[in-house]
Amino acid sequence: MKECASYEEICTSYRSAILNSHPSKLQKTSKSFKLDHESKERFLKVQRAWEILNNLSSRSVYDSEFRALRQDAVIADDDVSLDDMMVEDAGEALELFYQCRCGDYFSVDSLELEKLGYVLLRDRNKISL
Repeated sequence: MKECASYEEICTSYRSAILNSHPSKLQKTSKSFKLDHESKERFLKVQRAWEILNNLSSRSVYDSEFRALRQDAVIADDDVSLDDMMVEDAGEALELFYQCRCGDYFSVDSLELEKLGYVLLRDRNKISL
């Protein structure tokens, strides 16, 4: 959901998320379904998010804290080389991944690189640009 979502957009997203994660619905869709910890956590996270975003004053506090966190975030200025990246053969293309310090990852595939004018060459276990 986008940061500047309207109340109506938040309501719509909440309804969809709560229906898709509600334990009763999940049990009805699969007879052999056991409510695991992850499913319960997802449902509770959706409910907690709604409690914060549904209330104007708590959403205002959340938004200001979120903006402050974004301003405090340190952006890495280190270059990433091919040697730093994990490579996976995705069939028609090679997928390159780099795990960021924030826990997220950056990825690019060889088809995207070709559009930019770069070609990945593979020689056994070595990949070069």
